[in-house]
Amino acid sequence: MPPDDVQEFIFHLLETPRYAQWNIKVHFSPFTSEWNIEGKSYDKGNVRAYNTYGTSRINAYKIIEETLNLKDVRIFDYIEDDEGKKKAVLK
Repeated sequence: MPPDDVQEFIFHLLETPRYAQWNIKVHFSPFTSEWNIEGKSYDKGNVRAYNTYGTSRINAYKIIEETLNLKDVRIFDYIEDDEGKKKAVLK
């Protein structure tokens, strides 16, 4: 899949503002077979990137990048159990 098509899809889905589009670029390395979204933290005010499709801990650009690289995306909260030990809870 061409990186330009992925980039266009992301911009459409997240309604990325024009000013942010200049700084966010999708790259694919045929040598490592890895995807990279450059500038994924640039679009900080985008509600779709941080609330609708992402969270304050991992935005939609990072989730999409991880998914393109076939990686699981998991967000954990840590709570204390009855014995005072920290326990990871998947959100």
